[in-house]
Amino acid sequence: MLLTAGGLVAYVAAPAEAPLAVLAAATALSGLGLGLTIAPTMGSLYEAVPAASVARASSALMLLNQLGGVSGIALAAGLVQGRGTQHGDFATAFGCVALIAVVAAASALALPGRVRRRCDGGRRGTRTPDRPGVNRKL
Repeated sequence: MLLTAGGLVAYVAAPAEAPLAVLAAATALSGLGLGLTIAPTMGSLYEAVPAASVARASSALMLLNQLGGVSGIALAAGLVQGRGTQHGDFATAFGCVALIAVVAAASALALPGRVRRRCDGGRRGTRTPDRPGVNRKL
């Protein structure tokens, strides 16, 4: 999310006459940040809930993703439309969205850590599947 915020801050800092390459790089940075966020979020969801609840949890996550996206777009569009279409108005809108991305990144620190599952079924001193023939304590 910090990469996403960085891309949005680049929009805020870009002058009105900014070359298209600068805006494309900012868009790529924001997209990279979202891409690096969404997949691990889904993975941690699948690890955190029991197998019987994965379908409902996945549906709830998708619903919340859609609601968050719609709310963010509505906020940004409202800021731009309410103030006009000058460069500073777009900078205000992207600045608010960047602030939301920073808050999301900070709140992600409060999420529970990754659940580590033992590949040996809980027994100590058995062979591990990733290194056959190695007998080590887990």
